[in-house]
Amino acid sequence: MQLNAEQKRAVEQDGDVLLLAGAGSGKTLVLAHRAARLLKEGDGRLVAVTFTHDSAAELKRRILRLSPGQEHRIRTGTFHALAMMQLRSAGREIRLLNTGDRNRLIVHALALTEEDIEFDNMVRIIDRVKSELEHRDYSGEGYKTYHAYQDLLRKDRRMDFADLLTDAIDGIQEGSVPPHSMRWLLGDEFQDTDEAQYRWLMLHRELTGAEMTMVGDDDQSIYAFRHALGFAGMERFRDAVQATTLHLSNNYRCAPEILQPAGRLIQHNTYRAKKRIQAASDAGGRIACRYPRDREEEAEWFIASYREDREGWAVLSRTNRLLDVLEIALQQEGIPYFRDSDDDFWSLKEPRALLTMLTGIMEGGKALALPVGNGRGRNLLGQTALERRLAHSRTQLLAGCRAGLYLCGWKASVTEGLLKQLEPLPLSEWKAFVEGWIKETGTEDVKKKTRKLSSGVHFLEYLPGWCTVSLQDPVLLIEGLRRWNAGLLPSVSETCAIALGSIARLRGTLSQRLQFIDRLAQKKQESAPVLGPETVYLTTMHGSKGLEWEKVWILGVEDGVVPHLDGELEEERRLFYVAMTRARRRLELSAVREGNPSPFLAECGIEAE
Repeated sequence: MQLNAEQKRAVEQDGDVLLLAGAGSGKTLVLAHRAARLLKEGDGRLVAVTFTHDSAAELKRRILRLSPGQEHRIRTGTFHALAMMQLRSAGREIRLLNTGDRNRLIVHALALTEEDIEFDNMVRIIDRVKSELEHRDYSGEGYKTYHAYQDLLRKDRRMDFADLLTDAIDGIQEGSVPPHSMRWLLGDEFQDTDEAQYRWLMLHRELTGAEMTMVGDDDQSIYAFRHALGFAGMERFRDAVQATTLHLSNNYRCAPEILQPAGRLIQHNTYRAKKRIQAASDAGGRIACRYPRDREEEAEWFIASYREDREGWAVLSRTNRLLDVLEIALQQEGIPYFRDSDDDFWSLKEPRALLTMLTGIMEGGKALALPVGNGRGRNLLGQTALERRLAHSRTQLLAGCRAGLYLCGWKASVTEGLLKQLEPLPLSEWKAFVEGWIKETGTEDVKKKTRKLSSGVHFLEYLPGWCTVSLQDPVLLIEGLRRWNAGLLPSVSETCAIALGSIARLRGTLSQRLQFIDRLAQKKQESAPVLGPETVYLTTMHGSKGLEWEKVWILGVEDGVVPHLDGELEEERRLFYVAMTRARRRLELSAVREGNPSPFLAECGIEAE
């Protein structure tokens, strides 16, 4: 590919450079050509740091294609990979924790200190302390647990992922860890660097005198929740090394019909570098906004568009959960898709508990239908086999009860104590026993132990009827479950409502519907995803960064979702800009009529179709 005038200047500029490269502007191409020029014109080693292993490998491949035979002079990697190389060269033993072990150590540390901090909040505190280099003398919220966690790591001679960078920085400053040998230091996605990463870069500058080229786009700074420095970090670098600031303003990805509204949107941000954003590709793109009735119709409209033109689709959303309804619809329609997430919908806690509950209800129905007299059914089913079958059904029923009461918010200790007393009783006697149990225990005492007393009591009250109807009329059962689900906590009922709606749209008996879902989950586990041209790519807006597709559909473009209620306005605007600029030729936006359209649509100048 021939370089344009801006790209040529970025390749040929002497000295330290801050390159502001917009979306689709060919920054990797420029970095590779600049690296090749530097290697050709001088002696020494070149180090390039990126944020993913794939981008590091791709950059190295491009550099070597332009500079064959220079592999021994080039080192590319992520910050943490390069830090690990340093620690190993200093003779450090590296035993990294996996995520599960890390979580267990944090729980252990919380138990030791007895600080009143939620687990998820403690994880955020630990990550922030290390990314902001407060790790040595931290004395803020959760400091006892933080230091207890670090003591447990040292005692076990382990480190977590963030320790790679903090240990390398501490070692460089103390003189026990050597810096990488280099003459040139290149960095990509510079807007995403946090304090620790910035310090690692500047230490190498101080100790090696390396000439630096940092590439980034302040309009794509979307990781404040990971403590990224964003535009402030770019200005700080520019001032620290007196770097020449250059721009890449031509977008070779997006059709002008897509880029122009995205450009109008991002210009509403006040804290950004002034720059031109212009489309280099020909006209002929399409952008449209639709207003479906609800999430189900939103999924139906996407599937209809997909059937008209199957290739090159990605669907993006502000949060992962917004993709659930569409994922289920794609499964049921047999449309190939890849979801960029560790868990699919049915492996989430709430849907998984709901399926266990439904299986228990179905088995309870089978138990009620089994002959229990001495003579009935003996010719069809031997007494020993009958007893085994009955025992199996009751075991499944109890598991279903645990799952149902979990969804109600009952504590495990309360549930287990109750089920131990219910287990020997006939199902028809459960309701009366529970009512007596509540009176005997004391309603206020039970309320302290259960977040939703009434929904749990209703669950046990309705259970015999649900078991009876489960084998004859799954539609009636699901309607009853929907009414019960409406009384659960919103965080639970919203996800369960999606699951129940999906099961309701299937055909057949309850057993056949559950088997269908089980086969889908099993098929996903057994087969590796094949990203063919007709595979729909599902991901979040954050997950879409660095990717591009011919056609993009953005779900849930409603106020309160985009921008998100918990987000900072300018960062949310940047995030929507990133999502829009993933599309090459076609961009579809949808906002359900239940909510208000996102104010970002008006800022883009987009009219409803």
